Amino acid sequence: MSPIEIQRLTPNVHKLRTVEKLVSAILLVLFIGFVSNAVVLAIWFSRIEGRAFTCNDIGLFPFIEGFWTGINDHQSAGDKISPGWTWDEVRNAAFMCRLAFFAIWIAASATIIRFLWRDSPRKLGVERF
Repeated sequence: MSPIEIQRLTPNVHKLRTVEKLVSAILLVLFIGFVSNAVVLAIWFSRIEGRAFTCNDIGLFPFIEGFWTGINDHQSAGDKISPGWTWDEVRNAAFMCRLAFFAIWIAASATIIRFLWRDSPRKLGVERF
């Protein structure tokens, strides 16, 4: 096979139509949001909840709750704070987890969207092998 035939058979993300790129970007951004939530929740459950305080009413959906639940809700539910911690420290940790979630989600999404929507290598003046 000649290099031109191989290039023609190779799938190329740059040749996707606009609608396919848009649908791909939306699905990837949603998936990245799900993954970044899972990563930050794993950190929350391993480092904060259980060490800083004991949650009495975990609820049906711990994957959705975690650091998203307001600290006032924890206090009003009768959750017990651990020695050496204050509710303000837990509130700050929850804020940092939310910030980390959005930072991971935005950075990873921007990278993926940049990859999908970038110009082809030839337009940039880069020759293919």
